[in-house]
Amino acid sequence: MSKNFEDVLNIININNFSGVLSLKEKDKILLEVSMGSRDRVNGLRNNINTKFGIASGTKFFTAIAIMLLAEEGKLNLKDPAFKYIPGQYNTYDSSITIEHLLSHTSGLPDYLDEDLKENPIDVPMYELLRPSDYLKIMPTRPMKFKPGEKFNYNNSGYIFLSVIIEEISGNYHEFITDNILKKAHMKDSGFFRMDDLPENTALGYLSKTKSNRTNIFSLPIIGSGDGGMFTTVNDIHKFWEAIENGRILEKASFKKMMQPYIKSDDLYYGLGLWLKKYNDKFIPLMIGQDAGVSFESGIDLYHDIKYVIISNTQFDVWPISKKLKEEIEKLFD
Repeated sequence: MSKNFEDVLNIININNFSGVLSLKEKDKILLEVSMGSRDRVNGLRNNINTKFGIASGTKFFTAIAIMLLAEEGKLNLKDPAFKYIPGQYNTYDSSITIEHLLSHTSGLPDYLDEDLKENPIDVPMYELLRPSDYLKIMPTRPMKFKPGEKFNYNNSGYIFLSVIIEEISGNYHEFITDNILKKAHMKDSGFFRMDDLPENTALGYLSKTKSNRTNIFSLPIIGSGDGGMFTTVNDIHKFWEAIENGRILEKASFKKMMQPYIKSDDLYYGLGLWLKKYNDKFIPLMIGQDAGVSFESGIDLYHDIKYVIISNTQFDVWPISKKLKEEIEKLFD
């Protein structure tokens, strides 16, 4: 093993990582790690096939579903978003487009606003079963800014996108499953109820080591357009391969999603995915973090290198992903 990956392993061990990591170049596995417990009380360990939540990594799947509907001519990204969404939203700007929602440039108030000290959700989490169930908790606060003016990461926008998918297709979860997961042969992925998780699924823990409390009361009972899907490292590798090969959506659609719409700190944002600039190219990233969840995956399309890091704690992934990306870049500098 190269010294590069020994340095990554040192960080993994120092941080007592709980999760899985997989790095592949083409079909060759360069590094694969599974550590920690998927069920602390019963002493069950994580393994390379364990299913994990990916939080906001789900947004890329929602964005792909929107692109698929656009390919079918069932919507246009320049359409006013609320043309497709039931209800009245008098405090929202009617000029918000689907593209604004996809790129986090809508200016909408967020039902999970990171800038606010509190984000009260005044319905039980177990009532949030379908995207349309979230409409009753959408905030009535004023717009943050005019649509298209700047970037502000927004969960409400992706709930609205999933409502659009639900309105057009009839069922958001089934549309994602039938048109993305099945096409990519992601047999171990899906939207699972938090109170009915399948075998070999990691429980998400609120504390690194101090308690065994899980995130079952911290998240909606089942995921929606802004987060909550479950998957495995191998399924994410299959997903990237299906994207590369054009099995899920047209390559022109993915190219559009890869365009940097706006910059946020040291990353850019396209349509549903983060973009890391590398020389004159962009590396697409999926990133997710929530109570009991941290996730990052990216693909270097130019060298055909893919990595996936998933943890069942909130902060485990970030020091590892930082070092791993540094070492991947060194391989080609």
